[in-house]
Amino acid sequence: DVDQPPLTEDDFIELDGKLNTKLKLQYCIQNSALCEIILEIINMYSPGALRAVPRPDTTIVDSRLATWFVALYPPTDFWESQLRMHYNLTLLHLHRRGAQRSIPSHSQYSGKLCAGAADSILKIVDSMVRTNTIRKCYFTTLTAITAAAIHIMREIDLAIQHGSTLLAMQHQSRLEELFTVT
Repeated sequence: DVDQPPLTEDDFIELDGKLNTKLKLQYCIQNSALCEIILEIINMYSPGALRAVPRPDTTIVDSRLATWFVALYPPTDFWESQLRMHYNLTLLHLHRRGAQRSIPSHSQYSGKLCAGAADSILKIVDSMVRTNTIRKCYFTTLTAITAAAIHIMREIDLAIQHGSTLLAMQHQSRLEELFTVT
């Protein structure tokens, strides 16, 4: 609910006064915080918001995402990998329009962020397959894989438009990795 304050440890204390140890507390708190940022991005790119501001400034949201990401623990288990998957999907969603802008500085910055996010998704999925945790994934993993594939296809298209067959082939190899994993 958007009318509720962010989750805290107190939200996971049961009626008997004990902390519910069956839940991954930090995962729930971090995921809730990321969802708040995602809601801000969705609102930023809604049709009404885009009519008012066709090229939204992502600086504040970028800063919030960076602060959120720095607070994450190193990826030692499935739950932290799942959070990183959601984070990278969020980066793709936030910057995919910027990667398509005609302003070169915006396009390059957003393009690099999207490429990094797509590569991170590839690595996370590969790791989940190797550790046999892929079956635990939420449905949003399929959305992340699809978003990464769409971004890589866009990179292939741009390479072809610029006459760079070798670069297009490199991107195709990345895309094949994605579908080999999945």
